[in-house]
Amino acid sequence: MKMLLPTLFILLAGTALPAQNPISKLKTQARSDYHVLSRSQADMPLQQAVDKDYPYLKHLYEYYHAHPELSFHEQQTAARMAQELRAIGFEVTERVGGTGVVGVLENGEGPVILVRADMDALPVTEETGLPYASTVVAQDDSGQQVGVMHACGHDVLHLRKGFNISFRITCIF
Repeated sequence: MKMLLPTLFILLAGTALPAQNPISKLKTQARSDYHVLSRSQADMPLQQAVDKDYPYLKHLYEYYHAHPELSFHEQQTAARMAQELRAIGFEVTERVGGTGVVGVLENGEGPVILVRADMDALPVTEETGLPYASTVVAQDDSGQQVGVMHACGHDVLHLRKGFNISFRITCIF
């Protein structure tokens, strides 16, 4: 039996710029947990854009690292990623295959880009001593209480990178 692992899929459809770009309609929002989105970031040199994005992306990474969830239990992780994608203009479908998230950004006719990111953590107790280390303990599928952490890079290599790619591309379009 094949199982669909909970995953974040981000589809960026089309390369032609429509006359009315939906991303340019984004309003900056003063939220305590979100940096200010600006269409003008598309015109920044890459290093300047990375420097501007880094504090929020670091915050997002630390949030996901401190709040891991076991496979097929990523309720909060999926909800947060859906919130993040909606905030930058994606049409989002949640609970795909259980806890999966699909974000679609349409931008006219043209090729489709797929960015895939895993969201699950492992049943491992974190002992790194980091200030944002996971202290999560959860019940695994066999009923045992286990420590939970992102020990395989899904927090930084998948979730944060997937969001960063999505944000960068919305600035280009």
